Amino acid sequence: CASMVLPSLVTAEPAVATVPGENGRLVYVDQVESQVPGITAGEIYTMNPDGSDVRRLTFDAGRATARPGAPDVVVSSNWGPRWSPDALFIAYVHLDEWENYSIRLMDADGTFIRTITDEFKPAWSLSWSPDGSHLVIEGSARLEDYEPGLWIFTEAGEYEQYLLRSEYGHNELSAHEPDWSPDGTQIAFSGWYTSQMSVHTIKPNGSGLRSFPDGPIWVRQPRWSSSGSLIYNTLGDEWSADEARLLALDLATEQNDEIPPAPGAPDQGIHTPTPSPSGNDLYYISESEPGLWSQTNGRISDFTGSDLDWQSIQRIAHSVGLVDPATGKWYLTSLHGMV
Repeated sequence: CASMVLPSLVTAEPAVATVPGENGRLVYVDQVESQVPGITAGEIYTMNPDGSDVRRLTFDAGRATARPGAPDVVVSSNWGPRWSPDALFIAYVHLDEWENYSIRLMDADGTFIRTITDEFKPAWSLSWSPDGSHLVIEGSARLEDYEPGLWIFTEAGEYEQYLLRSEYGHNELSAHEPDWSPDGTQIAFSGWYTSQMSVHTIKPNGSGLRSFPDGPIWVRQPRWSSSGSLIYNTLGDEWSADEARLLALDLATEQNDEIPPAPGAPDQGIHTPTPSPSGNDLYYISESEPGLWSQTNGRISDFTGSDLDWQSIQRIAHSVGLVDPATGKWYLTSLHGMV
């Protein structure tokens, strides 16, 4: 199936470059008991960067039903939450108990949940463009007979481009875990070439595919730094999270070097590198010494979650006033500032 490239994506530049913001709340997934004994399901939560003020946002995971003609069951679940660039919304993947997948959007407080698209079966991960107009989604979409790969949709749910096809099991390119760059010009992803996995980048119009040095084992979870100069990632064993280590790929030198851990922090069993919007810290989750860790401050909390993402707080100017992304409230303005 050939890639479909639309003119608007070939020539368009990002409407708004991402400006590093203040560090807001963290969104993540934690497991709850389902209707099936021994099986858990993912719900979405937020908390402050110090681990305080935990708030549960979703309450629709854990329902179960037997699939027609099959002895097993499907349990509803949520995963992959990512903050919108304006910090007002959270997009995520939802699976219902009938095995229907959807990309959903909710307000920052968990209200007004709506579906962006239900074209995927399955869907695994997603990332926003820095202007908030598009999402790149990893999954299999029925638009192309459920071909797997990376897809670009508008935030309103309109299909725009089959960006990159995955050829699972054929020693071809497979694309996973996309992350849009802060300036909007590149999408990083992990994927296979021949027998090794590495970090790659591609332009949003499907051109300029670039591959970086292969990892000796398993390179995953690419995440851009707020400056756009580094791509954090993890390196380890395909079958064991206990071996994974934290790395930073320098785009200028193309060196993917291991990052020394903070004093007292584990150097293995690491996943989900999550750089702060302010650029002053890097969080990650440890399996070897369970918890949430900061590269600057060490251990943050006894953390059992996954799929971590950091909210970037910015004040967005409008012609009639200002909106505070932390609360979603509008403020009238005067010549002397907020009133």
